[in-house]
Amino acid sequence: MMKKISLLCLALSVIMFFASCESTVIARIEFSGDGKTAEMRHIEYDLSYILDNADELSASLKVPPMLKNVNPKIDYGKLLSAFGMTGAEYEKFSDPSGRKYKLGTKTMIVYDAGFISYTDTSLYEMPLKWGGNIMDETEYLAGEAGLDISGLSYDSTYQTADTVSVTFKRRINGVRVVGRTGITAEGMGDGFAGFYYLSSAYSSEREFEPVSLTDAVNELLTEKSSQSFGREIGVEAAPIETVKVTGVEIVYWDSAYTQTKMNQTYIQPVYCFTGECTDCDGSVTPFVGYVRAVPDTITTDFHVEDLGE
Repeated sequence: MMKKISLLCLALSVIMFFASCESTVIARIEFSGDGKTAEMRHIEYDLSYILDNADELSASLKVPPMLKNVNPKIDYGKLLSAFGMTGAEYEKFSDPSGRKYKLGTKTMIVYDAGFISYTDTSLYEMPLKWGGNIMDETEYLAGEAGLDISGLSYDSTYQTADTVSVTFKRRINGVRVVGRTGITAEGMGDGFAGFYYLSSAYSSEREFEPVSLTDAVNELLTEKSSQSFGREIGVEAAPIETVKVTGVEIVYWDSAYTQTKMNQTYIQPVYCFTGECTDCDGSVTPFVGYVRAVPDTITTDFHVEDLGE
């Protein structure tokens, strides 16, 4: 009984601390630039934006229902034809929920859950000779392949001397979907060297009592949250010193793409905190923190690497 009272007092003290302070210093495990070495660091979180707008944010942040994931219908003949792989050989694949097709330098893996990965290694390292608009051609290719592109909208284009890529993200009932959902296409040489797609098909909705904004902020300050400090893997950088939260929205999280590794039965809403972080050298990078809006009792853990962010 005494242990339960102590835990309750601790929980109440965390909530009161959040309600009375604009910033707090907590210890978090931070990975170094190589993405492998982890150290415990003390990071100061500036929560003044949340505190100054708490009433308005609590009223405006509407948590939508969870959406039951279902496997989409895939026309394999149409899909392979669109990518110039008619007659491709079917190869045994390690994951029973996926199918692997091979034709020359082209490889396509299709998971039952609607994740498609296509590559053409013949275009790797070739000089970029893209003649058209990759955004328009990606939409056209997806349509020819019979893929569901409803709710998808252009997100961004990135180009280097050798590569051009475009990303389309999905919205469901007006709510932004994060994760591997949508389309990412990569152009090299004069064609598509990579094409990645994840359906967000669902069959039904599930209502629930959502996690409050106050509880979400408290969880942001724990190891339960998933956070990205804008670090590039493989590049050494100074330790993060401060995080300033400047925004929060409700988004859907969807990244389950195989049956054997599916860690979510539902497309679920999460709180998405954004802002900026500053390291000990004064460099500023974008901050994104995700906290589930679904109670622990009916959801599973997730991590930034699952989100593809």
